[in-house]
Amino acid sequence: MSTTAEVLEKLRGLDGPTILAIVDAFGGRENLDAVLRGEKKMAFEDVIRKLIDKNGRCIPKELTGNVCDPNKNFKLVQPKIDYAERINSLTSLYAESMQLISTEEFAKRSEELFEQLRNDSLLLNLLNGVWLPICLPKLEVTDYGKSLEEIFLVVAEKSYRQQFPNRSFNNYRKGELTGKVGIIEGSGHEKLLAKMAEGPVVGILFFPTQGFSINAGRQQMAVLPESLLLSGAIDIMTAVAMYPDVLGKNYNTPGYLCAANSWQSAEYSLYAKANDGYFNFNCTDNLADANDSYSSGLLFIG
Repeated sequence: MSTTAEVLEKLRGLDGPTILAIVDAFGGRENLDAVLRGEKKMAFEDVIRKLIDKNGRCIPKELTGNVCDPNKNFKLVQPKIDYAERINSLTSLYAESMQLISTEEFAKRSEELFEQLRNDSLLLNLLNGVWLPICLPKLEVTDYGKSLEEIFLVVAEKSYRQQFPNRSFNNYRKGELTGKVGIIEGSGHEKLLAKMAEGPVVGILFFPTQGFSINAGRQQMAVLPESLLLSGAIDIMTAVAMYPDVLGKNYNTPGYLCAANSWQSAEYSLYAKANDGYFNFNCTDNLADANDSYSSGLLFIG
C-alpha cells in the first residue's frame, strides 16, 4: 500500500482535469479526505485503473451521455509499425508543397510519445488497446470543412483505393463541408490545428471509447489530461490514409465518430465506417445513442 505522502508526491505537477479524475477515482472528496487523514487506505494503483481499464478502454465515470458495452465482434487489430512504410506512403499522397517529416523524425517523435505514455500512470493502460502513430502536415486550417474536403478526405480516398482497388470510397457530404464544420468546445481539438500551423504534428491515435455515445465521448474529456485531444475528421482521415489496412479492413471494423466536430449545427456531427466493399464518410444527428460498434478517437500529442 502507498502511504499518503507517496500518493501526494505522485500527484505533484498533475493538471486540473487529472486531479479531478483522481478525486472521482477515490470515490469523491469525502473518501479522499479520509485517505489524507489516515483514516482510510488505498493503493495508488487502485486509483489509476479508474481512468483507463486493463483493455485500454476509458472507464465511464459520472457521465450523463449514454454508454453501452462494446461489441467484441467489432475490433481493430494492432499492426506492426514500420515507420518508413507508413510515412512514405502518406508523403506520396500529398502534393510536393505539403510539408511532412522524414522517417527518422517520425520514428523519433513517435517513440518519445510512447515513452511519455509508458511513464504516465494515468494513461499507461491506453497502450493495452490499439495505437496508431500518425503525422499531420504543416497547414494553417482557416476553414475546417474546406481543408477536410479538399485535402484530408482526398488523401484518405487515394490510400483506401490503393489498398482496396475494387472497393468504393463514399463521401456522402461532398460539396457540403466548406464553411460548415466546427470544433466542439472542450474537445481540445483546436490545439491540434494550432500545432499544425507551426509545423508537422506527430500524435498517437487511440479508439478507447467503443460503446460511448458522441455526447458521452465529449463529456469524458472533462476528466482526461490535457495531453489527450478528442479526435475530429482531420486526424481520423489522416489515420485512414496511413492505415487503410487497419481502419478500412471490413464490416467488422468499428466505426469512427468525429466527436470533436459539429456539422452545420450543434445537432449534427460526422462519422466514418468501413464495410466489406466500401468506406463511408457521412454526417449523423445521433449524438445521444450509444452504439456498441462505434468509437470516438483520442489523440495523444504529449
